[in-house]
Amino acid sequence: SLSVRGQEADTLAARLGVLPPGKERVDLLNTIVSQLRERNVYEAVQYGTEAMGLAKKLGYKPGYGLALENLGWIYYRRGLYTDAFELSQEALKITTELGDSTAMARCLNNVAAINYEKAQYREALKRFRQAYAISWRRKDIETAVRSLNNISFSYLGLKKIDSAGYYAQKALEGSKANRDGYLPAFSFRILGDIEFEKGNFETALKNYREAMRISEATGNYFIQASTLHRIGKVYASQKKFEMALETLNKNVQIARQNGYADELERTYKLIAGIHYSNHEVKRAYQYLNRHLAIHDSLINQRNGERMGLLSAQFESEIKQSQIEALEQDAKIREEEIKRQEILGYVYVGGFVLLMGVAFILFFSNRKIKRINIELELKKRQVESQSAQLKNINQAKDKLLSIISHDMRSPLSSLRGV
Repeated sequence: SLSVRGQEADTLAARLGVLPPGKERVDLLNTIVSQLRERNVYEAVQYGTEAMGLAKKLGYKPGYGLALENLGWIYYRRGLYTDAFELSQEALKITTELGDSTAMARCLNNVAAINYEKAQYREALKRFRQAYAISWRRKDIETAVRSLNNISFSYLGLKKIDSAGYYAQKALEGSKANRDGYLPAFSFRILGDIEFEKGNFETALKNYREAMRISEATGNYFIQASTLHRIGKVYASQKKFEMALETLNKNVQIARQNGYADELERTYKLIAGIHYSNHEVKRAYQYLNRHLAIHDSLINQRNGERMGLLSAQFESEIKQSQIEALEQDAKIREEEIKRQEILGYVYVGGFVLLMGVAFILFFSNRKIKRINIELELKKRQVESQSAQLKNINQAKDKLLSIISHDMRSPLSSLRGV
């Protein structure tokens, strides 16, 4: 069975034996990997691989995304950048689909770290800033501080010392508030690098020793190895060769145990230079050969990594372009559908309006016809009454004429009398 370093990880590992292959097991495996990935990369890879395979089989996307994220970070630490990039990109894709912005920020840090190793500092800065913005909004202080440390480290790569110092101090303040061991160790290591660049060797050593104290207390072997190399480099610059060799031999031991080939390559070269300065040509030659053996191996690996990483980045960019094209096409389709819907509403509205007008006209026409009929009836009544009045008037005129004629003779006689 796997042996897990660290009391907490050991306690968690003991629970695995009673857990069936389900989501709970995936979550526990991922937790163990998170505990181990800075302390024992080999065991972390085994647990992470099991978590990834089981989560994929179960179709458990959150667990699968976290397993990919952890493995991507472990492969990055070991200098396997193509694998690290592909795993981190896939993790970023899944966390984006799930809408898990906290995990997205962590994945962005992983991908940006690979950009940094390839000296793509500006691209790294862009992604580190995105990660910081997301994690700060989500109140995820740990990832926010990690992003600040990485921003500082990127500025250091660009030789912008003041900016690097500002962000390292800001990260240190945040990490103290969060009390996370790994983060302040990284901050102190960066501050040591800044002081070394300025030529302030004693201040650099002070920061490096603080980074060592924290990383030893938290069991972070990568920070220990990288800080020991820097301390040895300071001692070598001060011509304190015995102290430098003692420190660098500790670096070699940790780097061998954890497979940090990059650290071994740099350290063997530095040790060879120290022996040469001490006129120990034979020892210098031995370490130079060790350096060259690892260097040649890494050159081949890096060439393959470079091609693989470029290919992976190219494929990622193509996929991203395809996604953007699909999104644009979907947007156009959506706008077309909306336009059709609006036209449909206009047509329906026009039809309803037309039907309303027709309805009004229909009933108005019926009313007008009814009124016309009534008017025609009244007209006929008026005409009938008019004819009757005319007949009455004629009868009246005739009657008056008769009466007038009949009374004319008597009146004439009366008039004569």
